[in-house]
Amino acid sequence: MKPGDGTAGRRRVRASAISLALMFVGLISGCGGGGRFSQEVPEFAVLVAETSGDADCRLGSGVEWARSEAEQVIPREGAIRTGADGDVWLDLPSGGISHVAKESLLEVLDLDRSDAGVDSSVILRLLQGVGFFRWSPGGASLQVETPHVQAAVLGTEFVLEVKEGSTRIIVSKGRVELLGQDRSLVINEGHQSITRIGEPPGMPEPVRLIAAQGLAGELERFGDRAGNLRNRRTIDRR
Repeated sequence: MKPGDGTAGRRRVRASAISLALMFVGLISGCGGGGRFSQEVPEFAVLVAETSGDADCRLGSGVEWARSEAEQVIPREGAIRTGADGDVWLDLPSGGISHVAKESLLEVLDLDRSDAGVDSSVILRLLQGVGFFRWSPGGASLQVETPHVQAAVLGTEFVLEVKEGSTRIIVSKGRVELLGQDRSLVINEGHQSITRIGEPPGMPEPVRLIAAQGLAGELERFGDRAGNLRNRRTIDRR
């Protein structure tokens, strides 16, 4: 069973105008559809770059889940969920990259672009599983929420692992500020922190990143692939 099954009825029923417009597109061509989508891609958007295995998308609050497909726009209040062999790479605004690993659920809470672009923001929520993120400082801001903590990204590469009672973060480059239970804590490169339910963010601890095993090793490999994916997509769009 994928994360998020049976929870749609408990979510907000309001969808934004862009969610409704893209839902209409989804009804015509499906959230999958077996090819590139014909809709115009907004410049400030979350876009499915690659998808494989058991992976679905939702085009707004209260909208039914359907098969995810490369080049699909995930609007505000949309979401991505993956099953046991699911794997989704997302193209984020301002050149960011995210990898939604297996058995995970990631929601797009807000996409707010100012006219000047200076105060633009992206807010995501990882409700379950593992999400990798790469974000460059300057321009738009990125915030990733979990049920236990908020991560304000200061320009970095990091991974979040959400379990039933805790959230673990490992930072491989840059810094991430954690906010929760009236505590603000900055996690620097080469450190990890665990936040447990009802508690403030845990104090940072050093973590081995080079030739590492487990989640830290996956984060190291994510950085290499994210860079290759960004370069390839930049060339494709020229």
